[in-house]
Amino acid sequence: MEVKKNFYNIKTYPGLIYIQCFFAWDDKVTKDFLDDVIRIFKKRYQGKSFAFLVNNLEWGLATPSTERLILDFAVSKFTIGITHHAVVVGQSEVKKWQNTNVINEHQKHITKMFETINDAKSWLESFGYQTYHVE
Repeated sequence: MEVKKNFYNIKTYPGLIYIQCFFAWDDKVTKDFLDDVIRIFKKRYQGKSFAFLVNNLEWGLATPSTERLILDFAVSKFTIGITHHAVVVGQSEVKKWQNTNVINEHQKHITKMFETINDAKSWLESFGYQTYHVE
């Protein structure tokens, strides 16, 4: 399953959701994105363990109000099966800071940030997730 939008692409693999983000996000983009993720979760991952691999190298940050939307999602019933969440932010301290702001202390999965996609893939592979097919 694949979703291609102007602000993000989502591609599913067995046990893995790969997300590539583009441009700056506002509440509308974030709500559309979360709706797509929830639809994919219900269709492919409900009741299963899975990981997120998020490539934010081309992402242009988000408005502060989007943080609340993502924080609420991070502890929703739709994140029950997530075990690991790898986020690629490059060397941007601002992206690291904004991503850190949306890590909820109540979430049950492990989130880690990386400079490169290969480092993120290696980390997920160490937990048994297959990432060789992710470009």
